[in-house]
Amino acid sequence: MWDHFLETGDRATLEAAHPAMVAICGYLLRHRDPRTGLVTDLSGGSGPYRGGIVDWPPSMRFGHDMGVSARTTANVLAVDALRRTAMAAAALDRPAGERERLVAHAADLAGEIDARLRREDGLYVDGLQADLRRSDGVSQIANAYPLAHGLVDGPSRDRVGRHVAGLGMRMGPMTAGRLLDALAACGRIDRVVERITDREAPGWANVLARGGTCTWESWDAPETGTSLSHAWGADVLVAIQRHVLGVAVTRPGGRAGRDPPALAVLPAAEGSVPTQRGAVEVGWDMAPGGAVSVRVAIPPTWRPRSTCRGRCGAPGSGRAEFAVASNRTVDGCETDR
Repeated sequence: MWDHFLETGDRATLEAAHPAMVAICGYLLRHRDPRTGLVTDLSGGSGPYRGGIVDWPPSMRFGHDMGVSARTTANVLAVDALRRTAMAAAALDRPAGERERLVAHAADLAGEIDARLRREDGLYVDGLQADLRRSDGVSQIANAYPLAHGLVDGPSRDRVGRHVAGLGMRMGPMTAGRLLDALAACGRIDRVVERITDREAPGWANVLARGGTCTWESWDAPETGTSLSHAWGADVLVAIQRHVLGVAVTRPGGRAGRDPPALAVLPAAEGSVPTQRGAVEVGWDMAPGGAVSVRVAIPPTWRPRSTCRGRCGAPGSGRAEFAVASNRTVDGCETDR
C-alpha cells in the first residue's frame, strides 16, 4: 500500500486501506513473546503455511530452518509493516500519538532482532527455537531481509552483504526481488547484475534460457510441476528500474531519479520506466577509452534540477543529455516536481 501511494499519490486508497494496515500491525504485536519481544508462532496458517511460509514453494527454502518459533523473516517484515503504517499515518495527518506508538514499536522490535537473532560475527540466524536457543541456520533469506529493509547497521553491512552475495541464488522467485534489494543496499550492484543475467544458476536469465516466457513459481518449475506463470517473480523488473537504471520514486505521485547505479558495471544499458507522470527514459553507452555518454528523458510536466557534469537540458525541456569522464561517475539528476 505504501508503494502504491508513492507511485500514485492516491490518498483516497491509502485512507481506505489504513484501518486494515493498523489491524495487521495489531495482529503482529499480539504475537510478540513477552520473554523475548520477538514475533513468535504467528497464528492463522496450517501445514506448509504454519507460522508464515518464509519462502515458496517449500523446495525454494534452500535449507532454511523451519523448526524455529520466532522467525527472523517474520520479525523483519513486522518492523517494515510498523514503519510503513507509521508513514501512512503521517501522510494521512493522523494524530501524532498514533504515529509515535508505531515508530516506537518498530524501534523496539528492531532492537530485539539485533540483540537476539544475530550471532557475534554479525550474521543473522534463521530464528529462535521454542526453548529460546538460536537456530544454527544462517540462510540467505534471513540475512537478505534485514539488509533489504534497512535493519543492518553500517559496520555490519559489509559482513552481512558478503555472506548474502557469496551464496548466489538461494531464494525462490517469490522473494528473490528482496535479494536484489539487499545486494543494492550494501553497494553490490555488480552482484545485482550478476543475479539478473546469470543464465546457468537459478534465476530469471536461466528461465529465459530454458524457454520460459513468464516468471515461474519456482526455479525448477518444469521438473517439479509448479506453475510456469507466476507474477510474483516479475518484481525483477522493478529491481532493474531502481538498481540498474536508477529510477526510483521518492515522493508521492511519481517524482523520481538518482544516478544510474550500474554505470560502473554495465558498458551499455537503456530502459523506459513508467511513472504516474509519464515515462522516464535512461540510457548510456561507453565509448572507446572509457568515456560514458548518458541520456535521460523525463516527462514534460517535470522540471529537472540537475547538478550533473557536462551538458543538461534547460529547465522544463524534458530532456537532459550529458557526458561523464572515464571514472564513470556522475552527479545525480533529480526532479523537484
